[in-house]
Amino acid sequence: LEAIRLAADEDASLNALSEAIMRDGALSARALALANSPLFGQRRTIASVDRALVTLGLRNVRTCLLSGALMEALKNQHQSTIDMKEFWQESLLRAKIASAIAANVAETLRSRAYLVSLLADVAVPLLAGTDPSYAQAVSDVHACQVSIAELERTREGRPHAQVAAELCDSWALPASLSGPITRHHELPPPGRAHDPDTLVWQIA
Repeated sequence: LEAIRLAADEDASLNALSEAIMRDGALSARALALANSPLFGQRRTIASVDRALVTLGLRNVRTCLLSGALMEALKNQHQSTIDMKEFWQESLLRAKIASAIAANVAETLRSRAYLVSLLADVAVPLLAGTDPSYAQAVSDVHACQVSIAELERTREGRPHAQVAAELCDSWALPASLSGPITRHHELPPPGRAHDPDTLVWQIA
């Protein structure tokens, strides 16, 4: 959770994020494995988390490690009717697209746009894990290519966007993330906004 909070903070330092990651064995191992992968072409083996994060860069740390942390946190929070591999592929694709759009709007918005888009549907597996009928409905939705938001309008209970916002609050993420996540199925105002929160909402 500390790593997630720091990843969401544009002003967080690499050192602070490194300290949070080093307190978690799985995140540390993931950082070292990624930094030593052929993607980064290091001639010498990287053996410390600090060095790994310098090699990866702050943006890669935020995106790759946070994605893995969320997948790990939610891996048991679903039923077999939810295809979690497909769920994460869709979430990561949406996040990458949002990041690419943000890069053309304002470089400083990239990580926020990525996180909002990655977390937008994070409550779907949680709701499916506690409500078998919801899980089956989500499975049917994917088969019929209908949006989950359309499904939820015909059902009782809280929509996944509201539950995701509550998760963000429990994780102490800033309103700049929870706000766009709550509204991600609503149409933002037309025209390019001037304030960062609305811009992120438009991108997501």
